[in-house]
Amino acid sequence: MEHNQRRARRKVVTLQDRLHRLKSRATNSTLRAVDGAVEILADFVDFDVAKDFLMAALEDVGIKRRQNLVKGVWTDLESLIPYGAVFDFNISKDPEENIIRRCVFWGVAVRLAELEGEPPQDTDDFLAWCGLTVHQREHERRSNQWWTDFTRSLTGTPSTSLDRSLLDLPAEGSLTTQAIKSAYRAAAKKAHPDLGGSAKQMTQINEAKARLILEVDA
Repeated sequence: MEHNQRRARRKVVTLQDRLHRLKSRATNSTLRAVDGAVEILADFVDFDVAKDFLMAALEDVGIKRRQNLVKGVWTDLESLIPYGAVFDFNISKDPEENIIRRCVFWGVAVRLAELEGEPPQDTDDFLAWCGLTVHQREHERRSNQWWTDFTRSLTGTPSTSLDRSLLDLPAEGSLTTQAIKSAYRAAAKKAHPDLGGSAKQMTQINEAKARLILEVDA
């Protein structure tokens, strides 16, 4: 119980430190620069990526994470950074494009505590600076992973998550051939029949290794 209390206190202190830095970083000039950079981002970022980019950061600044972009999300954000309420994102006839801009603006705003320097105005530089490039790639990877697991389920083939589990690999994130082979060697030491494992276990990790490497090389 005492351990849980210490952990809770550390969590509160961490949040307070982050919010203090956020307040110092979220200046009027910086937010105006973010607003200028997001004007054309609807051509480069799709709705699901923009929404996930925002929602993933809410709990880090003490805002309850919702499943959908309800009004309360914007109210909480504007209470946290009041100057953000002055910006008008409705510059397009397409409502989805306006929401994309709004999500990216606020997704960047609440990350300012961790972001260094001023927001670049070049689109590629801005996407890299705020982490949206990495975020979008991860979103695409998860989408591709879902499709891979779905098609595997139709053919009765084990899912990628199971293959990763068999080799004691991280459930999320990209893999390299070297990482897969290294994990395979460690798993083989436990699964080999001569070392307390079984022929079935060896077959499973052999097949998992082959499938994962095939996907990395695809």
